[in-house]
Amino acid sequence: MIRKLLLLLFITTIHVTLYGQKIGWHQTGEASYYGKKFHGKHTANGERFSMWKYTAAHKKLPFNTVVRVDSDISKQSVVVRINDRGPYAHGRIIDLSKMAASKIDMLAGGHHKVTITIVPPSTPLGPTSHKTTRTSSPNIPKAITPKKVNKNIFKVNCSVEHITKVYYGVQICGFENITNMLPFIEKAKKESQQIYVDTTLRDGKTFYRICLGKFNSRYEAEKLKNKVRRKYKGCFVINYSN
Repeated sequence: MIRKLLLLLFITTIHVTLYGQKIGWHQTGEASYYGKKFHGKHTANGERFSMWKYTAAHKKLPFNTVVRVDSDISKQSVVVRINDRGPYAHGRIIDLSKMAASKIDMLAGGHHKVTITIVPPSTPLGPTSHKTTRTSSPNIPKAITPKKVNKNIFKVNCSVEHITKVYYGVQICGFENITNMLPFIEKAKKESQQIYVDTTLRDGKTFYRICLGKFNSRYEAEKLKNKVRRKYKGCFVINYSN
């Protein structure tokens, strides 16, 4: 019995040495997500997949490895547990559950460039603060305001502004780069009448929120969300002033 236990311990040690990764190990690439189609089916480790839990698929990381996923696009982060294998599309490094993807604003676009980092297994799963690299001294920060963008750069009749009053709308997508935003907003403009591009600050950078409607009450915005949520999966109500 003791020999069997020692042998099992030896095999486990070899497994961790060969396939395990240290805390802090990171990888950069594209993230995608999977949801309803696989909900309730068995994952590679034998669990039943739930699109409402903070889990993910990775090709090589050991099951139950906990990683933080930092989105380069939305500048948001989420912590997930590896319980499945994949994705196998070229360039993709991780497949998030639908719930995890929603926390980094990934549902509308379908995929983001991300960095995944192994964190301690005791780290709580779910949304967390985005990891940033500080290059400046921690002095009193300068006041920063969102950029003003000339609406003439758009091929569609749409302007960019930072709405400071308390209005509610439905965010259908978000971008940090205007060039990436243009094709999406042209398509959305053809399908909808009220398109607003609101600017907000994230980590000192201007982030562009593509929104529908501008209402005085949250109730009206919720009605619009229910109307368009099939077309824009993952859309949600926002307060423009935030």
